[in-house]
Amino acid sequence: MAECKDFTQGSVLGHIWALSMPTMIAFALQMSYNIVDTIFVGRLGVEAIAAVSMVFPVMILIIALGAGTGIGASSLVARYIGGKKLGEAGRVAEHAILISLFFSVVLALAGSFFARPLFVLMGATPSVLSLSIVYNRWIVGFCSFVFVFLTLSNILRGEGDAKTPMKYMIVSALINVVLDPLLIFGLWFFPRLGVEGAAIATVISQGVGCAFLLVHVFSGKSLIKLAFGSFRYSFDIVKSIFSVGIPASLSHIVMSIGLVFLTRITASFGPAAIAAYGIGYKLESIPFHFAIGIAIAVVTLVGHNFGAGNVKRAKKVAWVATVLSMVVTAVIGLVFFLIPGVWMRVFTNDTLVIGYGVSLIRIVSLFFAFTSLGITIEGAFQGFGRGMPKLLLTLLRLGVLAVPLAYLLSKSFGLVGVWYGIAIAYCVSGLVAALWFRLSSFEKSKVL
Repeated sequence: MAECKDFTQGSVLGHIWALSMPTMIAFALQMSYNIVDTIFVGRLGVEAIAAVSMVFPVMILIIALGAGTGIGASSLVARYIGGKKLGEAGRVAEHAILISLFFSVVLALAGSFFARPLFVLMGATPSVLSLSIVYNRWIVGFCSFVFVFLTLSNILRGEGDAKTPMKYMIVSALINVVLDPLLIFGLWFFPRLGVEGAAIATVISQGVGCAFLLVHVFSGKSLIKLAFGSFRYSFDIVKSIFSVGIPASLSHIVMSIGLVFLTRITASFGPAAIAAYGIGYKLESIPFHFAIGIAIAVVTLVGHNFGAGNVKRAKKVAWVATVLSMVVTAVIGLVFFLIPGVWMRVFTNDTLVIGYGVSLIRIVSLFFAFTSLGITIEGAFQGFGRGMPKLLLTLLRLGVLAVPLAYLLSKSFGLVGVWYGIAIAYCVSGLVAALWFRLSSFEKSKVL
């Protein structure tokens, strides 16, 4: 049986590192599916890269709903464990799993039905459109693997176990790396499936990871115990999960919609611009997932301390984690700024795509620390059981700033104006998040 860890004592920085490092790796590997797909698909040509890039907002949406439910459950589980209520924490986990399965079915149906009009809206040419639909069909059709995996992973992190999700994500990612070239290029006795092969490889690897995590939880190795045989529906539990989970999911949906519009703006400059933006966004996900890993750790640590009634220590966790996140992402941003062409050539040899991508990386990499500032503070709010700040900050970053600025600046400065619009949005939203948290009071907030 897993041991109940006490995060209300000991080194704050030590707890942040212990929880965030496995989570950073797990989140980076979660996004690696699309990155690895893009690397191999890049050998098929610019249109193939553009097709995978078109589906990326859909993948963000899948992660949005899955991670949203998981984060809502994680926050509540952490607060219950901090309050020494393990039985209630188990009931939260049961509700979260059922909610994630429901969402996965709805999204699979909607994602298949609306795929064509969505990709047309994003500016897909006929050749890119056909490839996008093929890739999307597999990704949304088997999205339940992602939903369940993300929900269970966040529940385990809520109890303080970040290593188990990381371990099974590593297994899953390695399977994807092996299957990608086999199914894309038809190596050995495997058929040559091109872009569709990349999608199939992703689905298989996600399914294996999900299966391993289910076995772990149902075998009794986790602190949280599931008892579906005696399941009793609780409106209060669902409400508490949704109070954090719905804003988290909606914020990811806003992000996905924002990417659709940013891709549409970029598409006016041609397929090479779409490919560059798709690659650039994937490269940006590397430092951002370091920040997300720290933010997820913050949800758990703040939740445990808040549940135990120690608001002062919970706030300290938030600020120490914020400084750590900004330093790490600033260093990564500097590396990206100095040698942007190296990273672009990992994905493609097309000189036009590389040129567009280099300009993107050089501009946005200088603002990585501000984005990590916002991400970490959003995690602190979630740990306190407040979900709305994340949604409102995401709306500010994308709806109020990034999309309008990208459109307006593109009229005067061309494609580079799109990149500047994104960078300015990173900076402003991060500063607003820090100010909001600084002015907030949690002493009289309801713990559970």
